[in-house]
Amino acid sequence: MAADRRGVRRRTVLAAALAAVLPGCGAWSPVPPYAGSAPQDASLVVVARSWHTEIGLAAADIHGPLATLLPAFPDARQLVFGWGERDYYMAAHPGSGDMLGAILPSDAVMLVIPIAASPAGTFPGAEIVSLGVSRPGLDRLGVYLWGYLAKGPDGRAVPLGPGPYPGSVFYASGTSYDLTRTCNTFTAGGLHAAGLPVDAGGVVLARQVTDQLRGLGSDARASQSAAGHGRQDAPSPTPPTGRQPEAE
Repeated sequence: MAADRRGVRRRTVLAAALAAVLPGCGAWSPVPPYAGSAPQDASLVVVARSWHTEIGLAAADIHGPLATLLPAFPDARQLVFGWGERDYYMAAHPGSGDMLGAILPSDAVMLVIPIAASPAGTFPGAEIVSLGVSRPGLDRLGVYLWGYLAKGPDGRAVPLGPGPYPGSVFYASGTSYDLTRTCNTFTAGGLHAAGLPVDAGGVVLARQVTDQLRGLGSDARASQSAAGHGRQDAPSPTPPTGRQPEAE
């Protein structure tokens, strides 16, 4: 446990240093943000664990090409999408070498996690924020997520192997990871594409995402309480397979 805390502390210090030297870096997005005025009659969730954030969508709200993923998760009520550096994210027990490798421009990977009940039950101790969004905004977000996936000859996403949570799958990403595009940049960019007032520029730390969500959605502390009073700077619990899922 002490070693886990030291690892989280080192990653947090590194991320803070990067945030200090990259204040003006922009974020790549495959789609422009939704700028219409449709009512926010749908929702999404942001899951923040340690230094990593992810986006969750109701399976029923996933349309277009992204819906080709749904048959792989037949029992899912929601799908949570996380993105990160391929070697670090997929390592069973990532070490300092994997972490240092994640600093350099490198291949990326998408993790899709099926949620059968609730995000709080799947991610105990996480900070979970529910956000209202319009249906057209969700469609833009779906296009954004699809743009982060590599496609095979059949035009479908390319699975790489099982993820750290039951039923989860790693998929090849069609984009590269670098210091200006991290897991948290990915999350902020997706929220921006959905039409939410979130800026992805210069985002490195998870708190740079969650700080922008204050007042936009349900109280994240209520979700934390239901999940066991988690702290953002505490190490996430090890999932059933033993992998540590946090990656940037």
